[in-house]
Amino acid sequence: MRSPAAEWYHDAVDWAVTSGAILGYGDGTFGPGNTLTRAEMATILCRLAGEPEADLEGLPSDVPAGEWYANGVAWALAEGVFSGNGDGSFSPSGAITREQAACVLYNRAAAAGEDVSARADLSSFSDVGDLSAWARDAMSWAVAEGVFGGGATGLEPGAP
Repeated sequence: MRSPAAEWYHDAVDWAVTSGAILGYGDGTFGPGNTLTRAEMATILCRLAGEPEADLEGLPSDVPAGEWYANGVAWALAEGVFSGNGDGSFSPSGAITREQAACVLYNRAAAAGEDVSARADLSSFSDVGDLSAWARDAMSWAVAEGVFGGGATGLEPGAP
């Protein structure tokens, strides 16, 4: 499941597979063009944390305890890495947006004791006005740390 060496994502895919962060799909594919779901993101971060067992009691209403992602979601919620939707749901199959991903990565870094004080000036991005207020600090941190740069049209905060 190696990515073609000429692709821009080659090194990242190789690292993800080698580290065990991303296992790929059951058919042996990786899906670099696929949209990352909230369940997949929670599972990846849980794997990178060593796959600690989480308490599956009190899972969000749309996360059945027997699903492959249940432990990752439970861990991510317990660690404060993710938040639910405020209505008791998690939307595990929903696409994680760029601004949500910035928040999740910021929360994970903070929970791991990393310095999350770096900030970038986002005013040069044409779509900074589209960035949700709750995501501003996290996106500013993510841009400062090089986690995100501008997309095709700017920050693209609502894009998957």
